[in-house]
This record gives sequence, structure tokens and C-alpha cells, in this order.
Amino acid sequence: MKKLFYILILSVFVFSCKKDSGDDEKIALVSPAKGELCTSGRIVSSTSSTVMFKWAPISGGRDYQITFKNLALGTTESKFIDGSGVYEHALLRNTPYSWQVTAVASNGKTIASETWNFHNATQGDISFAPYAAELISPKKNAILAQGTTKVTLIWKGSDEENDIEEYEVYFGKTITPSFYQNTKETVIDIPIEAGSTYYWKILTKDKKGNISYSDLGIFKTN
Repeated sequence: MKKLFYILILSVFVFSCKKDSGDDEKIALVSPAKGELCTSGRIVSSTSSTVMFKWAPISGGRDYQITFKNLALGTTESKFIDGSGVYEHALLRNTPYSWQVTAVASNGKTIASETWNFHNATQGDISFAPYAAELISPKKNAILAQGTTKVTLIWKGSDEENDIEEYEVYFGKTITPSFYQNTKETVIDIPIEAGSTYYWKILTKDKKGNISYSDLGIFKTN
């Protein structure tokens, strides 16, 4: 009986060690680095060039999904590849992107990397579109307290050349919110009604006329 007890304890210990090891493992992105200006790509056409993506594969990683998001247009593209940890892909020039890698391990578990932004510039580009504004408040799918009569929209803008001219705020009760107003600030108060669902997004415009759209925000009122 005592021997069986020790065997059970040892089995639990071994299982716990394996479980912790797998849970701690993450995909480490290598390049393009966070915020990098990519200038060494192979030019494919007047509008596109290649970017070499590299990451550290996880042990037991079987397949990978790499996702690119065009931060100027808000469009997303995904590719499924093998476990090499290197992938070259053609993207639009003079365009800000984000990228993320998701692994499917041999046990079927999925593990996602961080999401990093970069700018696909290539040599010769002199004007860069701003990064998409990061919506800060209210959080996506937030429910505002009963009796709230106004909402404070807060976002963060960024640009390689630090030449953001202004923002356009889109706000309303439909999934395609209409234009609300222009502003040079990143905070704005808007009156709201109870029992409603609101959508919002931010267009960032720089002094050269380049633009980018944020993700779509959504919140509700009681």
C-alpha cells in the first residue's frame, strides 16, 4: 500500500512538471522588431516589397499561422506554414503593419506570440503613413454604469515622422459609425443615451495626407 502511494505521488509530480513546462513556453518574435522601419526588402513592384519574418519555433510546434494586419486599411491576412520559423511575404510599401504568430503544438494546443508593429518602407520611401490609433477607453465591449450621460473617448496616436496633423472621430449607434468631428486632441467627451450600443473608431492623418484607421470600438450603456 505504501509503495502504491509513492508511485502515485511520483506520477503527480512528473505530470505537474510537464504541464508547467508547456504552459510557460511562448513564441518569441525576432524580426521585424517592434517598431522597426523595414528598408531591406526585395522590391516586387512599384507598390510592394518582401519582408522576411523570423521567430523562435516552440518545441513540439507542428504548424504555424502568421497574421499580418494592414494598419492603414484595417485589413488582415493569414498564412499557414510549416515549423521552419522563417517566412518571406510581399506586403504593400510605405505601409504600417502588425504581425503575430500562432503555433499549433503536437498536442493540439495553440500558443500565440505578442503582436508587434512595423513599417514596410523599403529604400527610397520618404513619407510614412501613421500607425493606427490605439483605442484606450472605453475598453471594447465595456458596459457603462447606469445614469452615465457622457462618455470620454481616449486613444493614442503614433507616427514614424512625428507629423500627425489631426484625428477624425467616427461615432454612432451603427457598426459603420458616421463622422463626428475633427480634433487635434486624443481625448473627447460625447453625450450618450441609456440602453444603447455605441461604435467608434479614429482616423489618423499626418501633414502629408497619409491616413490610417483604428480598430472598431464598441461599448454599451445601461
